Amino acid sequence: MQSKKAELTKKEFLIDEGALSNINILCWEKKEQEFSIHIFSSVYQNANELASNYEDVRDYIAVYFQSQALKLDIERWNIYEFLFVKEKLTDELKQQIEQDKFSTRKIVVEFLNGEIDEERIKTCIIDELFTFEIVKRQIEQEGIIDCLSKEHKDVVDLISSNAGHSNEDILTSLLNKFGHAEN
Repeated sequence: MQSKKAELTKKEFLIDEGALSNINILCWEKKEQEFSIHIFSSVYQNANELASNYEDVRDYIAVYFQSQALKLDIERWNIYEFLFVKEKLTDELKQQIEQDKFSTRKIVVEFLNGEIDEERIKTCIIDELFTFEIVKRQIEQEGIIDCLSKEHKDVVDLISSNAGHSNEDILTSLLNKFGHAEN
């Protein structure tokens, strides 16, 4: 079973030019029945640019979007931030950013080749957050006696030797042989 394709639209959220003028930031919205999920995306040329700016973006989202633009609590707690960078990051930097849970859940994406355009950003967000596939597995079902016989033959033998007795009698026999019954 595959998830249905998510609809993601660009949302107009004006960012003060003086605050984050050197960073390309977009706001995306996925509408649910009674609320929306908001996703911000920003593109960085390298690890240094990412490291020196991601906290400013996070704080801006917290102050001007999360606390002022959103009215529903469920929307305030469902904000994601995708940080695209055009080079390989150290594991430490990537983990530091992704483990920062203030304001948004952050997902760092390393794009090592090709242009990072809006369509590629949108596809990456949809694939990461909203696309999933549930694969049906075939599970062999065997009876409990067959299952127990593999590793607990003595339990099966005791149950079999008490065939025709009440469940209480069988349980008492099991407890007497393998454990201690508490009264």
